[in-house]
Amino acid sequence: MLTLLLPLACTPTPVTILVATTPPSDTDTIPTDTADPTEQVPAVEEPAVGAALFDESSIPHLELLLSDASMEALRVDPRTYVPATFIHGDVTLEPVGVRTKGSGSWQPIDDKPSLKIKIDEYEDELRYLGMSEITLNNMSSDYSMMHERVAYRVFRDMGVPASRTHHTWLTLNGDEYGLYTHIEGATKTLIQPWYDDGGTLWELAGGEFEDAYIDYFAQKFGPDDRSAILAATEALAGDGAFDPEVLNQSLDLDVYLSYWAVCAWTGHYDGYPYRYPGDDAYVYFDPESGQLKFLPHGVDESFYYSDWLPQDGVTSRLGWKCLATPECEAAWRARVHEVAQEMEVLDFGPWIKDVRAQIAELTVADTRKPYTDDNVTAYQDFLEDMVENRTAQLEALVP
Repeated sequence: MLTLLLPLACTPTPVTILVATTPPSDTDTIPTDTADPTEQVPAVEEPAVGAALFDESSIPHLELLLSDASMEALRVDPRTYVPATFIHGDVTLEPVGVRTKGSGSWQPIDDKPSLKIKIDEYEDELRYLGMSEITLNNMSSDYSMMHERVAYRVFRDMGVPASRTHHTWLTLNGDEYGLYTHIEGATKTLIQPWYDDGGTLWELAGGEFEDAYIDYFAQKFGPDDRSAILAATEALAGDGAFDPEVLNQSLDLDVYLSYWAVCAWTGHYDGYPYRYPGDDAYVYFDPESGQLKFLPHGVDESFYYSDWLPQDGVTSRLGWKCLATPECEAAWRARVHEVAQEMEVLDFGPWIKDVRAQIAELTVADTRKPYTDDNVTAYQDFLEDMVENRTAQLEALVP
């Protein structure tokens, strides 16, 4: 069984990386000589919206131009949008809105910030490839520089609605800001391939199915009708077991169990149901079914723990109530094994190697990342080993 590998808590064994360190050229995409990673793993059918930025055959190169006034404004008030010019290949859009984002991963604009690019901040109808926003994560908590791209792909291939992700290289005012993860944001394009998009998406940013925390479901879009949240809260009230049939009237328990099982497979222990009150998850109200549906969010700290019991540390109400309900606990354990066996068949190993090869030169060229090249290599090794051994691990950890 693999040992525990913790970010910021250990010093990886030095590893020599035999790759070039030349920064990418100023082109719209950064080609790779490796095989298309999507050939190894059956792909979810992707919508046309934003497809060019999620095409895994190459790494897109995005450029932002910010005036001196915009840069200074972000130094003073980093979370308020400022005007900027967005460039991808032959396409130039201006003005678009740019601001920094993140909590623990936040960095100032002069370092390597995570960024939100709001295409329609100043022009309501402005879109790029059908997208109204672009989210770039700096991977400051992800020493492998691969966790988000891999974890979100696992969720999607296991049938759990999740953001599309890809890497991208960012240049800002001519300076190479480095390698980022481009993550499909909390817009209707995230929902459309899976559900009726007329509902409401919330982020669990301190939200929980308890009266004191209902107001902390952070609304991203849609009507602010929390009736289903209130109904689920009532179904989960009290101590001990709950009635699955009653809960399922307002919250899709089957989707939740699949979501939780993939959290266990990927080691996404930084979000719901492992955080109280809730964090790093989305909940969507699907008007067609009348139920709440769980989606993953904030998976950058996945794949750090291999021998941690997935049934331990469950502090959220829905999580511990499920473990206290024999029917729910048995269904979750069965789902974990189903996911493990399906992932064994899919065999993500070759695809992960391709992704690793695709970004190898770029991780070295990224001089703004807050960790060393040796860190990247060590944590990528751990990621590969964990994925290769995950089925056996889970069969032992979740009997």
